Amino acid sequence: MTRPLAAPRQRLRARDPFARAVAAACLSVFIAMSAAPADADDLRGRDDPDVQTALAVWLDGDDATSLPRLSQLAIAGNRAARLFLARIEMVDRGHSDFRLSLSLQEVRDLFRAPPDGGVFRQTWFSVEREAGNHLAALLSDATLPMPNLPVISALRAAGEHQATDHPTRIIGFNGSNTQRHAALESGLLLPELVPYVQFHMDPEPLGDGLTALRHIIGRNLSEAELTDPDTTDMARLMSLGFGYQAIERENIWFGDVSAWLMSHPSMQPIANLCAQTCGNDADHCAMTVMALTAGYYEVIRLDSPLENVISQARFLSSLRAQNWALRRAALTAYELTAEPFEIDAIRDENICVADMIAQVRSGR
Repeated sequence: MTRPLAAPRQRLRARDPFARAVAAACLSVFIAMSAAPADADDLRGRDDPDVQTALAVWLDGDDATSLPRLSQLAIAGNRAARLFLARIEMVDRGHSDFRLSLSLQEVRDLFRAPPDGGVFRQTWFSVEREAGNHLAALLSDATLPMPNLPVISALRAAGEHQATDHPTRIIGFNGSNTQRHAALESGLLLPELVPYVQFHMDPEPLGDGLTALRHIIGRNLSEAELTDPDTTDMARLMSLGFGYQAIERENIWFGDVSAWLMSHPSMQPIANLCAQTCGNDADHCAMTVMALTAGYYEVIRLDSPLENVISQARFLSSLRAQNWALRRAALTAYELTAEPFEIDAIRDENICVADMIAQVRSGR
């Protein structure tokens, strides 16, 4: 029998007003100093016809043609191609068969700068940062493991909203409650990432899944709802990295969560994929894809690698985004076995999704 979940504790505690005022003032200074739009020279070559052609091919899902061409352009000095390649190396969430076929050395040859008299290849971020590229420095700083709200502000000002994912998670995971509260109060976080910071403020059993559920339904859960086994099951499905959980239509939250998956702008690739392939079963397809992708906090991250080069709206409507969504569901390993879920187990829950995943795994 599922154990009832405890009610959430009060999430915000009183703080010294003077200390909060000082912290806010310091934060404002840091943000003002760091926030600036991306400089056109940082993205030099963005409008080059060869770059635009390669990007269009990449959006159509063709890595074998687009990535070598972007690599050639990067080596020739195109800054936009350099930053785009550096970001793809970091955030590609659904490796193509072409990329999976490459050795580690071939991946480095493709995505990084040629050796400059040495043995090792630098990332294009390092090369561009040394050349004074502010955007390259900012994107590089966003990968550091220290809480840094000013870098989130600077990324937003530079037009790179989706790149705030990692620094937001660092604040949630490594930050103090004071830092988390400042982030939540700042208005700088992507709405779909707010629950990640919230559930770290005051942990509770299955708090990550419950906070995501509260975010989707737009309200707190009642005591009766918290003790309902359906709530426990849905929280497990949405929890970070919990592993595949089968959810039936009879679950009291199925309608709310599946409707969100099929309608929220960030879910467009999954909604399109499921609607085009699974027809009347699209809502259950979307739930299954979320389950296979390790829950809410992973399925929401389908992002343009570099928004100054490809807008988020253009990316989300592309075949590339659909491919990423499907390949992540097909290839994500279950943490207890380090292997993806068996096709037969997936087919027991959703035949349409199982057939799509079988095609991905067979290389078709």
